[in-house]
Amino acid sequence: MSDAASFSAHFAGSHASKSTPHLYISALSTWYQESPVWTHWKHRFTGLPSITLLKKDAITVPLLTITTKLQISCAAVSGKGDQIVCSCYDNFSLLVWDTKTGYLLKKLEGHTDHVRSVAFSSNGNQIVSGSKDNSVRLWDAKTGHQIINFPGHNSYFASVAFSPDCSRVASGFNHVLIKVWDTKTGKLLSQLQGPSIDVRSLVFSPDSNKIASGHMDGSVWVWDARTGDHLRKMEGHRKGVSSVAFSPDGFKIVSGAFDHSILVWDANTGHLLRKLQGHSDSVNSVTFSPDGNQIISGSDDHSICVWDAKIGHQLKKLQVHTDHVTSVTFLPDGDKIISSSSDGLINIWDAKTGQLREQEGHSNSVTSISLSPDGQQIVSGSRDNSIRLWNIKSGHQLKELQGHTDNVMSVMFSPDGNQIVSGSLDCSIHIWDAKTGNKLKILLGHTGWVSSVVFSPDGHQIVSASQDQSICLWDTKTGYQLKKLQGHTDIVSSVSFSPQGDHIVSGSWDKSVCVWDVEMGHHLMKLEGHTRSVDSVTFSPDGRQIMSSSIDLSIRLWDIKTGQQVLQLYSPLPRSAAFSPDGHQIVSGSKNLVGVWDAKTGQKLRVLKGHTETVNSVAFSPDGNQIVSGSSDHSVRVWNAKTNDQQTNFQEHNNLFDLVASLSDNNQVTSLSVDQFIHVGDHSLLDTSWDIDEDGWICLASNHLIWIPSTIRKVLHHPHSILIISQLGSAKISFKDSKLGYLWHECYTS
Repeated sequence: MSDAASFSAHFAGSHASKSTPHLYISALSTWYQESPVWTHWKHRFTGLPSITLLKKDAITVPLLTITTKLQISCAAVSGKGDQIVCSCYDNFSLLVWDTKTGYLLKKLEGHTDHVRSVAFSSNGNQIVSGSKDNSVRLWDAKTGHQIINFPGHNSYFASVAFSPDCSRVASGFNHVLIKVWDTKTGKLLSQLQGPSIDVRSLVFSPDSNKIASGHMDGSVWVWDARTGDHLRKMEGHRKGVSSVAFSPDGFKIVSGAFDHSILVWDANTGHLLRKLQGHSDSVNSVTFSPDGNQIISGSDDHSICVWDAKIGHQLKKLQVHTDHVTSVTFLPDGDKIISSSSDGLINIWDAKTGQLREQEGHSNSVTSISLSPDGQQIVSGSRDNSIRLWNIKSGHQLKELQGHTDNVMSVMFSPDGNQIVSGSLDCSIHIWDAKTGNKLKILLGHTGWVSSVVFSPDGHQIVSASQDQSICLWDTKTGYQLKKLQGHTDIVSSVSFSPQGDHIVSGSWDKSVCVWDVEMGHHLMKLEGHTRSVDSVTFSPDGRQIMSSSIDLSIRLWDIKTGQQVLQLYSPLPRSAAFSPDGHQIVSGSKNLVGVWDAKTGQKLRVLKGHTETVNSVAFSPDGNQIVSGSSDHSVRVWNAKTNDQQTNFQEHNNLFDLVASLSDNNQVTSLSVDQFIHVGDHSLLDTSWDIDEDGWICLASNHLIWIPSTIRKVLHHPHSILIISQLGSAKISFKDSKLGYLWHECYTS
């Protein structure tokens, strides 16, 4: 019964709930495979689209998703768990939602600036909020009316908290003061003066007798809530503490901080009990489960982690949000988890689903990718400080190279495939043995972070670019610095060798592209035309042209002899561009798209969709048959570069009947009636021709076929996608033998 109830909530809170057929077509197709509901009904609905989950345990579907279309800054749940209140960065109102239906119940209006913190009273009758407008306000949760505007604030606050007995409100400010108020009279009861560092988080103990506060110096303080006396100070975080919470028995305190760590303390002695590590960015929210056995955390790395509170092991990792997770909490029964994010979504999860698994994949943005000369391996560098090697066919991780102490910004295979070079924000360049993963050398010389590293065509030299505005040339065998090329007036973002190895091209934030003589180190040419920073440069395979991409929304091709611009392509914020091995095509990465262009005419040939965040690095395979991309969505993707584009023609049709009529028998899509019923045969072009809209509907010719939950949508193979390498796993959809449309009941087999 519990699975049936969860399935019902999953459907009710989705975009598909407005259409009864999609209880089966969308909700059942995307529900947990091998769950009781799925197992009982799936074999009876043989005409549904088939969704295959690779790494099944990696994909967790929320029971309910509330889409606010606003950047959520904070959220709180009522004591009964039936409502959630949130505030948004770009809206001064408080929004109250029903946690069962996802409906917006009311707006609380009165603040004149961004609301930084909200809290529900334990009985669910009141809400307290604090804002950058220097006010702390108490609201009636039922009517939405303001009850009290607590006076005397001359500085904006950072956190508010209700006492569990509902009698008091505590507010913390950026000037170190904590104030405690009476919720009935609005009277100021006490003021707590702490360290000379801003208060970032507040919480009352379960018995209402203590207050814990987190501060920007990394400390956690405990106070007597009645007298205002300071009881103890706990130090262990290296950066500001963003969230604190008591365990249900009041014996422990958990704190999350900007140093990516979570610490568990003894509330009575102040002793550090354990350290939880697993997030790769700031931890914004932490809390205990109602039974005290688990801890949940939300982070800027877009993930939610569930931990065993006793031993500190990570139990599960939920990753569906596409932006910072701003708030996490358990519902009072402990069976569900609620998360809010800057991506505008509030997700409600089943706390019991999911399981501990080996994490394979980057935990932060993929900044750079490179293919081995034989095309069998991919190396990727990431902001999680790691370098990873992957099998291009299976996607299995072969090795993880650890050694950099900051974000890895650039990686490349040597021409013989035996070595890998990497550059990092830690200002160093590392050379690795590609077979063993051993570190061979560390090249030091740059005084700023290293943005780009490239092997020469013969592998004897390495060129590097840096924040220090210089370009360095290194001997691969000895690690000695051979030359230092200077001329740019801002960060050098990208470098590349010519195919003959006699020239170097560099791109800079000073908006210029420069060409250098390798042997003499002389500056030969300056290509000007970009109006903003240049992010990527490379030579064409024949060495006759240079390609540069810039955040001025352009990709430009230059004649190496004359220095004249010969072609300009327009792309939304291109971060990377590369030539195909034959020089006939260009691939570009920008925003969340991979674009393929004709290198001679500049015509856009196709757009590859699937990434959910900026594409930072792109490359063709050595044989030109595949494209590899790395993105800020933490994934590496492999695409089929040799495709015939049918999608444009399909989108010209206004309805399914027109579409069916236009397809030949070979396409295996047949219309069974004029009621726009569509049956898909064995080899349909539908599998390679659909698109997906922002609400998650897979569409063909503007018709909704199936709705996909955001967790699956984030890792779904789109048309022309071959492989997705991600901690989240991946999913594939097939419309083979599907029966969709107004006669959807034909998909049922009794």
